[in-house]
Amino acid sequence: MNVKLSALSIALGLAYATTTAAAPVNPGAYYEIEEVAINKAGDFEQANFGPYAVAISPDGRQAAGLTTRSSIGAIDYGLHFTYERECYYSTTICEVIYQGSNNAAQSTYENAIRKWRLDETNAASSYYRSQFIPFTLGADLNPSRIEVFDNANTGSTDQVVTDISDSGETVGYGSASYSTGVPFSRDFTRHAFYKSATGEVCQLKPTTDVTRGGYSAAYNISEVTLASGETRKLVFGHASVNRPNNENVYLDRCFASTADDNSRDYNELTYCPGFNTQPWVWDVTNGCETGELTGNAMVANPTEQWLDKRGGDRSTIYSAAAFNSDDKGVVVGFSTQRINNTERGDRARATYIVPSDTGEYASNPVEITQVEQGVGDPNDNLRHTWAVDINNNGLIVGNRVFELVKGRNRPTEFFVFDKSTQSAILPLVDKNIRTKQDRVGATDNNKPGANSQASAINDAGIVVGWADAPGETQPVESGNPRRQAAFVYDVTTQDAWYLNDLVCTKDAQGVVKQPYYRLEKAKDISDDGTILATGYRYDNKDDFINMLNAHPVMLKLNRNLEAGDINSQPNCYDSKEAEEVDKPFQRSGGNAFWLLLLGLPLLVMRKFTK
Repeated sequence: MNVKLSALSIALGLAYATTTAAAPVNPGAYYEIEEVAINKAGDFEQANFGPYAVAISPDGRQAAGLTTRSSIGAIDYGLHFTYERECYYSTTICEVIYQGSNNAAQSTYENAIRKWRLDETNAASSYYRSQFIPFTLGADLNPSRIEVFDNANTGSTDQVVTDISDSGETVGYGSASYSTGVPFSRDFTRHAFYKSATGEVCQLKPTTDVTRGGYSAAYNISEVTLASGETRKLVFGHASVNRPNNENVYLDRCFASTADDNSRDYNELTYCPGFNTQPWVWDVTNGCETGELTGNAMVANPTEQWLDKRGGDRSTIYSAAAFNSDDKGVVVGFSTQRINNTERGDRARATYIVPSDTGEYASNPVEITQVEQGVGDPNDNLRHTWAVDINNNGLIVGNRVFELVKGRNRPTEFFVFDKSTQSAILPLVDKNIRTKQDRVGATDNNKPGANSQASAINDAGIVVGWADAPGETQPVESGNPRRQAAFVYDVTTQDAWYLNDLVCTKDAQGVVKQPYYRLEKAKDISDDGTILATGYRYDNKDDFINMLNAHPVMLKLNRNLEAGDINSQPNCYDSKEAEEVDKPFQRSGGNAFWLLLLGLPLLVMRKFTK
């Protein structure tokens, strides 16, 4: 239960933490913090952005993260819903996202989506350097870089770890290394992998290479007990089944386009990945003696299957993926649904797939239409829905994102779907999470168009994710994106809390202390309630209050069972460290580069590479 999708967000992390892992701070808080920071040296010399949280093992002892070389953004070229919608912020903001900053002193200087795209386009005639640098962590929190598919040590591959097991097994995806001479070439742009706890790498391939090695990606590894009682170790993801019109046109336009378009369409990413994909499963129960496995499609008639029974225009890219599984092998994810006959005409729709008693996946995916409640004409007004996680009690969490402008925003809203009752709730529709100060003051939290996004759920029904931060209510359409803050939501009590309200302590004299952290995105939660999050550390009170000079860090939040009830935690706003936190932050002159000051981080969807 570890795939953390995330919707469309922005990658402009500025500062880079240079300290090593720190000891736990603020003992006695509801969540006690351990920090993970990366030294920009050695294996991580090219890691200009991050670290970013990715996944935590079910027992909470292992974790995975990611750093990046470029400020790439929330883009996975294998998942259309992460990029096919044009930028709708102000022109200045969109240019920053696409082009990067114009300040040569910043690591984002001309170093964003456009730079990444051009590097890929020019790779055949110039040396290509790895853009993604993943790592794993044990209990000691010392990061260890992951390398796959680069036996020649060329430094020209991209790898992403997407999930990690209790024993330290990892899955994810990576590219083949480039040849060492002009013209530079590689055997495949993306294949899934399984790496054993002892380090052996198994390449997880599509059944048919199609062309140029085909395409595959793994997002989850699960121990599954079938209805027959048999136990299997399965890896879930997606893989290529064919190409639009059985041609390489889209593949070429994705990876070798010379067009240099603007921020409103992000170059020619709309043609990526050049393949049509379907949910895929690889069985690693008996390991991988040959070093590679081909796996199987999880739907019937994979070259034809999508939600509205594909037909008509064969040039439209369709895609689907499996992101997570429960212990019975029920898998959640998405499948596209054709809305019209253009390249950008598909819509992602949340799905789940149930195996047969013998563990076969050959049925059609079940579309979770209940999450469209309250939306008139969801085909037009909901751009995408997708399911990201399922717990062992049949609760599925996911998200929906609007095409319709609502509350001067095109919001993302998270949902919880109960598979047994076939019912869904949307806990934060048109309302913000209440801070502790709001609760004490009984402040209303209604806000049309508020954002919330779920990334994981554990068996206790605790959901983690992120939502609009306190005070972030400005118009987004043709304006500025809102800063996000990590949250937890309890399905049982139907209450949501900002994590920053749950990390303060109070001593015997009644003195409240708040650590200088802002928790931005909660990415994963273990069975015991340990949370892996991305956030920022500040060196002093002034920086903390004004959100300046932030150090991006990955944070492990350990649940303190001695802290008492969640509703009886200290009021963080009573601390000296936060005495001016509720003072409105003044953004100078409406300049869009306030984003650079805040250092909004890359949204790591546990998915992307290029």
